[in-house]
Amino acid sequence: MWNDIRIIKVLKNMLPKNIKIYIIKLFVTIQIFYYKVFSKRLDISLEKKICYVFFSTDYANLGDHAMSLAQVEILSQMNFNVVEISVNDTIKYVQYIKKNIRKGDIITLKGGGNIGIEYFREEMYRRYIIKNFKNNRIVCFPQTIYFPENRIGKAEFKKTMVIYSKNKNFHLFTRDVVSYNIAKNNIKNINIRLVPDIAFLLEGLEKYKVSYNYNKVILCLRNDVEKKCSKKDREEIQEIAKKYYKNIYIIDTIKDYKVTKTNRKYELENIWKEFGTAKLIITDRLHGMIFAALIGIPCIALENYNYKISGTYEWISALKYIKFIKYDKNSINQAIVELNKIDRDNIYFPKNEFNEHFKEIYRSLA
Repeated sequence: MWNDIRIIKVLKNMLPKNIKIYIIKLFVTIQIFYYKVFSKRLDISLEKKICYVFFSTDYANLGDHAMSLAQVEILSQMNFNVVEISVNDTIKYVQYIKKNIRKGDIITLKGGGNIGIEYFREEMYRRYIIKNFKNNRIVCFPQTIYFPENRIGKAEFKKTMVIYSKNKNFHLFTRDVVSYNIAKNNIKNINIRLVPDIAFLLEGLEKYKVSYNYNKVILCLRNDVEKKCSKKDREEIQEIAKKYYKNIYIIDTIKDYKVTKTNRKYELENIWKEFGTAKLIITDRLHGMIFAALIGIPCIALENYNYKISGTYEWISALKYIKFIKYDKNSINQAIVELNKIDRDNIYFPKNEFNEHFKEIYRSLA
């Protein structure tokens, strides 16, 4: 709830990291105490096996909504009764679910890039769930693990690894080799696997590509804590793009209004339609790259502040229409020239072949 208030967002960006971590810990502790006393009830059908989806996206990030959508779709296909618990509602329902969960019910946690301290509320919630549900299978969908090499990062990393190791029913899926190696080297007694980002399981995105050419480039560049490109870099990218394309569109996968599960599909389809009209996409958004890959649009993917984009690119590096580069003018120019030679109307993502990577996810849920 508080994250949707603009002044809260501004204050969060101004606070030093250690103060921010302290406030989050205090806030979550108060939440836990309150909802242990005043737990909220859920109206749930018991006809089928229940799969709880914790951390279901309830905010403006369409990349996260794509992961939530993919997760819910595959669970529904497996004939679960899918119960979505939004991020903001996590603590509200833990005690009720703990009292009423049945032996065969499963808990799943949304994937993403929030095992770390940058999105520390989610990490605190995840620890709480892992500590409270030791008799049911918990499946964490593909994640990136990133803790900075500073005092706070190292301290919280150790706590996370210890808590994860104490639940033998916890199944952790990572989406990049670096995160996989971190988990394998530091977490004991749990099932750890490496698979691509779950959004790659979304079906039918190729239909959003239009065959006629708008001579249009889409710049989908972030302006938050994860960005690597400076304001000057972004301006240079625009100037370079103008040399090759008549129309420059600047969009983002983060909306400036709240997106919920009710309008999730509508908002995702809108951005997929927009992507489908482009001749080229330049992005440092992980799901900007994934959307381009699935729709079949040439894409230049730029690095962000950690390894989640480079790590995900390794899964699709064989696709000639997706290029991952570290930003500099020459690399951008060269990549544009090479991608402009590709016939975008004859690009197809190898969906059936790629879906083979996800067998372990299905096995963990069976």
